Amino acid sequence: LDYTRYLVLSSREEELWYEFAAVCVQFVEPGDNGKIRDELVRNPLNWWKKWRDLLGNSISELRAYSVIAEMLALDTLYKKDHTIKWTAIEAGSHDIESSDESFEVKSTIQRYGASAVISGQHQLQSKKRLWLYFCRLEKSQLGVSINDLAEQLVTDGYDKELLNKQLYQLGFEYGSSIRNVKYKILENRKYSVDDKFPSITNNSFVDGHVPNAITQIQYTVDLDGLDYTIW
Repeated sequence: LDYTRYLVLSSREEELWYEFAAVCVQFVEPGDNGKIRDELVRNPLNWWKKWRDLLGNSISELRAYSVIAEMLALDTLYKKDHTIKWTAIEAGSHDIESSDESFEVKSTIQRYGASAVISGQHQLQSKKRLWLYFCRLEKSQLGVSINDLAEQLVTDGYDKELLNKQLYQLGFEYGSSIRNVKYKILENRKYSVDDKFPSITNNSFVDGHVPNAITQIQYTVDLDGLDYTIW
């Protein structure tokens, strides 16, 4: 079979279409004797990285490791229970849900220390049994990428179309270079969020609810010194 390769530029931001068009104009400009076009064909990723650095688009790269951590936990749980759902995509209170358990995934690329930022009074509160998964990673060619884990999840039976839709909603659309960036897992911890686990929930307040004038609570839990198992 004959294959043709394409480099696609796309933008979901309608209010920035004119600015996006300016990038596209430079993209289609061949340059003297086609020099710019030849370089672009040889190394399209380098062309994109220059634009990314100029525009300061580092959000996806900073978040890739956290998505990898969630996908690692998702695959680990999905192998045991095919009813597991990746609910972080739906802005749920927890990242992963099963019929009788909830899972919150926290990750870091810091070498030392273990802490979890809790965003909201509902994150460590659940009517089901709640677990906090902690993952320490570092960027490494010996690690795994989003694409690696997507392939593994599909091999384990996860719906491929659903997975690509979920990654697209997170900003990691199919074909994007960030999906190939690899991270090595240094440490995996699993905490049971029970009465012994330090947390701020509705039950921490008088009358069992957060005072009316407070809309959100954010705090950091030091995980060192708390009992955990390896996942």
